[in-house]
Amino acid sequence: MWIATKIGFYSIVLRPEKEGAKNNVYHIRARTGADIDAVISLLEPVLKRPLQLFETPEVDYHWRIILRPEELAPALAALAATVDYPNFKDEIYASETQANKLDAYSDLWSALYEIQSRES
Repeated sequence: MWIATKIGFYSIVLRPEKEGAKNNVYHIRARTGADIDAVISLLEPVLKRPLQLFETPEVDYHWRIILRPEELAPALAALAATVDYPNFKDEIYASETQANKLDAYSDLWSALYEIQSRES
């Protein structure tokens, strides 16, 4: 799942806890250190525990945190609670830490709009 928020862009995937394990955990991954720092700051008070930052420069997302399955819903609720604006792109444009993503979000918006237009 991709999530674009006013505090950062995240990819969330479900993976085995460790190789060969039957237990799964969620990886919240980010492409920038600022984004992962922001989500850690948001989630630690909600989850009531410190979150370990994993730096993974050898893979496509260089930063990640790991959540237990029961922590995903409260984490998503905390991200949803950051929606306090009427227009996402305007919010990103005005953000010192997120404005550099505006072109990418606009490109995605346009590509998805084209799909919608073909279906109308």
